[in-house]
Amino acid sequence: MDEIRFELDCDLGTPHFHEEVEILYVLSGRVAVMTEGENFVMGPEALVVFNSFQHHELYREAGSHTLSAYISLEVMLQAQVGNIRCISNLQPEQEEWFGLLRVKLALIFRDHRQSRGERRLYILSELLGLLGILKQQFEKKEEKGTRGGAGTERIREVLLYIGKHYAEEMSLQELASHFYLSQSHLSREFQRLTSMAFSDYLRNLRLSKAAYMLLQSSASITDVALACGFSNTNTMIEGFKRQYGCTPGVFRKQKSEAVKEGELQESPDGVSYISLFRHIQYAGELQPLNKRIEEPLQLEIDVKKGNTPCVLCHREAASVGWARDLMLEPVRSAVRRAREEIGFCYLFTHGILDDSMDVYHEKPDGTPYLNFTYIDMIFDFERSIGIKPWIELGYTPKKLVSHITNIFGTSCINLPSYQERWVFLIEGVMRHLIERYGILEVKEWRFSPSPAVYSFYGVFSEKEYLDYYCYTARAIRRILPEACISAFGLDTGAVTQPGDSTLQHFVKYCAEHDCMPDEFSFQCFHSDYRGIDKRETEIRISSQEGNVSREPIPVSKDPDILSKEIKAVRKILDANGGAGLPIVLNSWNSTIWQRDLGNDTCFKAAFIVKNVLENAGSVKALGFNYLTDYSEKLFANPNVFHGGYGLITYQNLPKAGYQAYSMLNGLEEILVESGSGYTVTRSRDCRRIRILLYHYCHYDRQTRITSQIPEEEQRTFDRYYSFRDEGGLSFRIHLQKLEEGSYDMESYVVNREYGSSYDLWMSLGAPKEFTERQREYLERLAVPRYQYGRFQVMDTGRLDFSALLEPHEIRLICINKR
Repeated sequence: MDEIRFELDCDLGTPHFHEEVEILYVLSGRVAVMTEGENFVMGPEALVVFNSFQHHELYREAGSHTLSAYISLEVMLQAQVGNIRCISNLQPEQEEWFGLLRVKLALIFRDHRQSRGERRLYILSELLGLLGILKQQFEKKEEKGTRGGAGTERIREVLLYIGKHYAEEMSLQELASHFYLSQSHLSREFQRLTSMAFSDYLRNLRLSKAAYMLLQSSASITDVALACGFSNTNTMIEGFKRQYGCTPGVFRKQKSEAVKEGELQESPDGVSYISLFRHIQYAGELQPLNKRIEEPLQLEIDVKKGNTPCVLCHREAASVGWARDLMLEPVRSAVRRAREEIGFCYLFTHGILDDSMDVYHEKPDGTPYLNFTYIDMIFDFERSIGIKPWIELGYTPKKLVSHITNIFGTSCINLPSYQERWVFLIEGVMRHLIERYGILEVKEWRFSPSPAVYSFYGVFSEKEYLDYYCYTARAIRRILPEACISAFGLDTGAVTQPGDSTLQHFVKYCAEHDCMPDEFSFQCFHSDYRGIDKRETEIRISSQEGNVSREPIPVSKDPDILSKEIKAVRKILDANGGAGLPIVLNSWNSTIWQRDLGNDTCFKAAFIVKNVLENAGSVKALGFNYLTDYSEKLFANPNVFHGGYGLITYQNLPKAGYQAYSMLNGLEEILVESGSGYTVTRSRDCRRIRILLYHYCHYDRQTRITSQIPEEEQRTFDRYYSFRDEGGLSFRIHLQKLEEGSYDMESYVVNREYGSSYDLWMSLGAPKEFTERQREYLERLAVPRYQYGRFQVMDTGRLDFSALLEPHEIRLICINKR
């Protein structure tokens, strides 16, 4: 191929240059390089790019081997690639891009070596991809727009012309005339760009072409001389003696064993290309680097900066929804696992007073009495694993409602009609809990009256709810004055709608009636409440069937909606008597729809990390809703990944979102710096640095599926089509003020290749019949990618490295001083 050629153990005898761009790759051993004021030593798998006409000098230690790829100047000009600075030893922050260059080079060399003719188009495709990386990531940007840039391009055209016509008679005067330039101007520019006179350049180019022809063909020395533009054989022989120290015949004999036509041969001591070919296996892993990316985000991090504690809210609470589900072993198994691996402090449940829990009863004469059998089973379990209950005191037993008008599934969401009997129920439950578990234990629990959310849909009026809350809160306090009451329960998106005053009225009412809660609880499902039909939405959320078939409320177009709504809520509280009281979310998720197919994907991992990090310090708890797919409605679905709400499937298989909590747990106690896409923390002694990166891509409301699709399509549909294609997110991280010494670096990655049980399920063919063996296989393999390295920090205290994340990827980088 004319576009690219390869050479094993290129000639290193003298300082030299060539018109082709050379990529030098070290197969084994070490090579010392001297070029344009930079001196460095390259070890195995290192690579460097030499530009056209760039002088360079190489010294190879005994037993070392190199592979050189020479790319024609014509291809470089067609690809509009300028001067490159690409030295793997001196640019550690670009290591991921060097990894992709190695992959491209390995693929090109493999196909070039084995079947150049048949796979020419494939080789050109990979070559153009390689040039695209060089241009985007390694081109010297400062050259653009500099003085003389247009002249440089003109001289490059001249050089391209010479490369095509070098075998013809040619003079500087004729060349200048051809390009409508003055001879003196052309001579000066030629000297400036190539550091040599035109005549020397032309002679060296002819010698280089002759040397290549001698090795690649069996043509006679006379034919080679004439084909390469020499007037006679003696002229070429004299040139060879000066350039290579021997005659053309001796040169051919010495090099004949290294190169044969059409392929590279192994040298006698057994050169191995394995150090290059092994990179082909990473082609799929590095595929995201081929996608569109923006300019790298430069992070200059002073690791000793800051002394603010890193206070996150992700472990404060999780929700399993219905309290009765805690009597199911699959749910208990998921809770045990999450408590042990993540360390959730509180478990939020609702429906503790629902008729299915068999708490409230009446004798034939109407006298109420209470049964705590099922309640005890639930709280005994929670205490046995060291997790504290967060109890929502609902739903209303049907015997306490005079006229049932609203049902959530099979439960009554009307407020109690008989206040006296309701207070009897609340006080009886509180007394029982204290008697069974002790006052010191119970006062650490959280208690929430039924939420105000149903007033938003018109199930009851605002006044009815305020009165209900007041007598419920007072009933709790009468039995346990130290009880932590977490109250309100409306969606942040609803209370921050223009013109809505529900939250203001609630806070003022609590202040006036001396029933202020200890913290204000909310829900947030990142929804767009503008223009929705409230009654229709409530039916779709509450009914047995509607919630599954289509999305009840559209997701917000704003990816930062949570932080904006929390700020708005904080402003309302501070202005109306709730200043200083904590904000907690007991029910939080990216959508209110429990069959959103994106729930199973890597999107949820980036969603969790982004919102936890961005709202650290603003909220006390972000209770994920729900821990498992045993959610509000349990609809049988043969697909293990069917868009379920939870972090864990029915089969107790963690999803990518679950892995996000492990990443968050890995952060250290001091916050160094935080911004869009990253957070940096450290230990107090600065010996441990943690960098958590994420690439969040929001829903695309134009392509998102908002109604349930058939089960078969769930196993074939590309669920990532529902999100914006943001390309790759590139970071260049520069750590400063590290202590001098040896460090370990570990990284953990969750993306579509690693840590996502859903994506691994898809790679298995999305089996409909999910067996225990398949579950065990996914459990074993769907873990974050782990990488380890060791490095030395010099007295500069600086460490530079890069990271490029694919959409929805999260990455935890751990740096530990040895």
